[in-house]
Amino acid sequence: MGGRQRGGCGRARPQAACCGNGMEAGGGCGMRAIDHQRRGRAAWMRAWVFKINTRRGWEFDQYFRSRGRGPFPLGDEEWIRSASSLRYLRTEVKAGDVIFCYEVDRKRIVGVAPVVAAAEPGDGAPLLSLAPPTSAVRLQNPVERKPWLDHILAFTPQRGRGTVQPFDSDEFAHLRRILAARNPRQKAQLGNFWKNR
Repeated sequence: MGGRQRGGCGRARPQAACCGNGMEAGGGCGMRAIDHQRRGRAAWMRAWVFKINTRRGWEFDQYFRSRGRGPFPLGDEEWIRSASSLRYLRTEVKAGDVIFCYEVDRKRIVGVAPVVAAAEPGDGAPLLSLAPPTSAVRLQNPVERKPWLDHILAFTPQRGRGTVQPFDSDEFAHLRRILAARNPRQKAQLGNFWKNR
């Protein structure tokens, strides 16, 4: 009744979760099916930093302020020359991944955006496409490199100076906490962004 069932002790308890692992009600892992789906998504979703220098005439606000409703192409081989960045974009960055938008000259993360399409073959084809800006988050308070990011390898020469660099899972989790701490008024918006990935 009302989504609850009786246990042997006679006390009402929440209806057992479907853990998705073939375990019977009440004897599984206790996770809801939706939680397993989210955990599965987190297992394959990767996070990357995409670095740009605004002094070269383009900045991420041109993306965040765009009114386009379709995929937003970003980067081509005329723009990105780093061998490691090209390799990441051609073989590892996938639809569903997340890009942290970083301005090198201003030394700050200004937002996060989902990837909707990976590299396409052909001269002049975009190396990735972002979701429309309505699906992204432009931070009210950008996160500066000092003191927040210096310990993360993707922002240091130790991992290279390429346009695109990966985050490991611990760095990704830490970055999510930093973004929320620096932007308390956007906590719900950021929470929905991660939940929808």
